[in-house]
Amino acid sequence: YNLVLSDADVGIYNVTVVMSDGDLEDSQTWTLTVTNLPQTSKYESEIFNLPEEELAAVSDVVIELNNVGSIDFGDQEIDFRGVVDFDNIFNISKGVVSVNGDDYDQLDVPATLTMKGLDFQKSPFINKNNGMKAEGDIRCTSCENINYENGELTFDVDGFSTYFAVQNTTNDPPVIT
Repeated sequence: YNLVLSDADVGIYNVTVVMSDGDLEDSQTWTLTVTNLPQTSKYESEIFNLPEEELAAVSDVVIELNNVGSIDFGDQEIDFRGVVDFDNIFNISKGVVSVNGDDYDQLDVPATLTMKGLDFQKSPFINKNNGMKAEGDIRCTSCENINYENGELTFDVDGFSTYFAVQNTTNDPPVIT
């Protein structure tokens, strides 16, 4: 069975399903939160403190997962109305940063990405995938201002996909003594 809830007012709802075959009965209850404000269980950002009326034009947005990475959208204004479920729209994990820019066009904008806690011996390659998965071997040719130092990789992107760090397999030049 499917339950479709549409045009619900903002609020918290309890949804209970009772199943019975005439002899046995079981039930399950879920809490459903309907909101217009950005929500997350893991990311940090000042955007989570803004009232709904300020979401239409927000600048200086940084979305961060502590000690893992961040997305800095800089001073450009972004319309965050309708961008609610940050945990499913954004993915900041070790060596991976992605934004669902396909479903949220307003997020398909330039940004500075930071990946922390990496353990590569030399500057890693940055791969790009147009989906939300960190897979494939397509190098990011549009990534700029790449810097890798002390396990922290920062770089600029011109729009969104999935960006992920991979081992740099090139040989270092020989040292002549």
